[in-house]
Amino acid sequence: MRILVEPSDFVLQNSGDIAMLEVGVTRLSALFPHALIHVLTNVPETFPRWASNVQPIAARGYHAYAEQMARLRTKGRRHLVRRWFQRFVRPHADPRSGEIEGFIDDVRRSDLMIATGMGGITDFFPKFTYGMLAAFELAIRHGVVTAMMSQGMGPLTTPDLVAYAREILPKIDLIALREGRLGEPLLRDLGVPADHILTTGDDAIEMVWERSPVEIVGRGVGVNLRVASYAEVEGLIVARVREAIQKAAKLLDVPLLPVPISCYSTEADHLTIRELLAGYDHSLEGGASIDSARKVIDQIAKCRAVVTGSYHAGVFALALGLPVVGLARSRYYIDKFHGLAHQFGIGCEVILLDTPNLESAIAAAIERAWRSAEAVRPRLLAAAERQVELQRAAYRRLPELVSARRLLTS
Repeated sequence: MRILVEPSDFVLQNSGDIAMLEVGVTRLSALFPHALIHVLTNVPETFPRWASNVQPIAARGYHAYAEQMARLRTKGRRHLVRRWFQRFVRPHADPRSGEIEGFIDDVRRSDLMIATGMGGITDFFPKFTYGMLAAFELAIRHGVVTAMMSQGMGPLTTPDLVAYAREILPKIDLIALREGRLGEPLLRDLGVPADHILTTGDDAIEMVWERSPVEIVGRGVGVNLRVASYAEVEGLIVARVREAIQKAAKLLDVPLLPVPISCYSTEADHLTIRELLAGYDHSLEGGASIDSARKVIDQIAKCRAVVTGSYHAGVFALALGLPVVGLARSRYYIDKFHGLAHQFGIGCEVILLDTPNLESAIAAAIERAWRSAEAVRPRLLAAAERQVELQRAAYRRLPELVSARRLLTS
């Protein structure tokens, strides 16, 4: 048996995405111990060996295929795409045709194609969305069982993206959402059958839950802010957030601790955190050495509350039983944090970065989170446990789906 895994992070530079990938692959290995699990990646030579039956494979063919499909679709040449799908004619115009055909063969030979956790189906990453939908369309055409786990969906309003999603997503055998507040209504609007949808929470929670819960001992406030185009956060906002968190930390007389998630050079969290801590903490690192999910979790365990513009710093904190102040400006992050708050039901306050009197609003929210820590902890831990149980149940459906498909095709 062969399983093909599409990750969110092909270069392993985001601790949250890596955590979802590791949890997903580890669960697949346990459920399918005799299967060969291929994980697409840009860094096969350094890919972690999470299980003996997991094998990284170069994603060059996937990327070439995704780019070509996105290009053809956005140019309105859908009939050519369909003809190529049906005949598998060598695409002579693309010098990477051999790699593309290799990827097509990988899909054709798979029994299950699965996307691990991500927030990739959205207007904010149109090329990624086109490519992902095209890859799953290919799998569906070959009768491969398909699943998308720990998914954040939307916002999705671009007409062509909506049309393509409405064409493909209803054919996915199982879609497990990391939040149901917006994801479920969106999938229903796209025509996805109700029995194909589960809301399970974020798979990264499992990595936190595997730790033995401990009493609150942390005295710090964890700090993160994502500066990126899809977050719509830039220098002036950084300065205002810096003033707010330092004001709150001085009032509470507590240390500020960096909790970076992304190490991508274009959005490295530790550089922004270094700015946020300037003048309060003499450290010039900003958390650069905290470069793995487990290191981030260990750092958050030293905190009593976390203020973050990164979604997964919030996931890790809430799963540890710590209250969170989520900072958001773009619709992408507003939806993410409100969805996360909905999943846990308590302990996650969302502050919009366009709020008047932003500095006072953030400082007050941090103080509320700090003072509520003991009260919200039991409910947060219970919510984390409930989501892990739902996730494991969702993954247990995968062998059933594969077995049922084999019976139909035998």
